[in-house]
Amino acid sequence: MVPHRILADILWKICRAFGGFTVGRLLRYGGYTADDGAMMCDATIKVEIDVSPERVQEVRGLAAHIARVLEQKTLYFKVTAAQVEFVKPAVADRAQTRATAASRPPALQPN
Repeated sequence: MVPHRILADILWKICRAFGGFTVGRLLRYGGYTADDGAMMCDATIKVEIDVSPERVQEVRGLAAHIARVLEQKTLYFKVTAAQVEFVKPAVADRAQTRATAASRPPALQPN
């Protein structure tokens, strides 16, 4: 298990280098057969980073650095042709959201 401080540092580096990330599927397990025939099995955390094709090599380099920090023999690295966009709420929805938030108790106010 990766200590929280180390994971937070890794995610911070990803965010600063590439502008953001998404963490999904916390604490699942993955396994593979290493080059020497040994079966490797670890808890996994999926981290997604959206970059242009020109920056994939930079992400790969950071993945290699992370593998060294975590003392891993390898990291699973997947490149897809996904298209990502951030959709903002419609103007009318924003006004409704503000009105709803204003009526909430202070403990439930959005940050």
